[in-house]
Amino acid sequence: MPDPKVIFFHVGTNDARDLKDSAAVSEGFRNLINSSHNKFPHSSLVFSSILPRDNHDLQTIGDNVNSYLQVVAEETSYVHLANNTNLSQKGVINKSLYNSDGYHLNRYGIRVLASNIKKTVNPLMGLGQYTGRGARPENSSRNLTPAIASRKAPPADKRPKQMIDRPNGNQNGRMSYREAVLQSP
Repeated sequence: MPDPKVIFFHVGTNDARDLKDSAAVSEGFRNLINSSHNKFPHSSLVFSSILPRDNHDLQTIGDNVNSYLQVVAEETSYVHLANNTNLSQKGVINKSLYNSDGYHLNRYGIRVLASNIKKTVNPLMGLGQYTGRGARPENSSRNLTPAIASRKAPPADKRPKQMIDRPNGNQNGRMSYREAVLQSP
């Protein structure tokens, strides 16, 4: 059986919390990368960067591990990094994307995370560049009717109340889901 095109990993957050040591977490990633590449030498390995946290110590560990992953991604042809820095703004988590615990993503944060993943994985899978939620890759074989293809978001006064009231960049310095997706690398 051939190797899978892509193997995706979203790991490390609990290790950062439990081990409290960026070197130990990075070593775990190194072992995972080596064993995965040895077992599947023709696969692309995609790692989701450790998510921003509302805790200085965890954020520092996450930043250090993410820097390590970035270097590995730059130095190898088979490791890729799905960057999740758009879940924070100026070093502070975007609270509108997290549950009240500041640790787990809410449904809007999950959408941003999914968008970040698709932006990295889709091209590796031959699906074209992912351009945003609901968008079809340029080389998609799906045919959309003109009405669906040209559909735009309703004007602000016609949107459901939860969309109008959701914090955005103009209120309390918080980004909306849409702004976070648009800012993703």
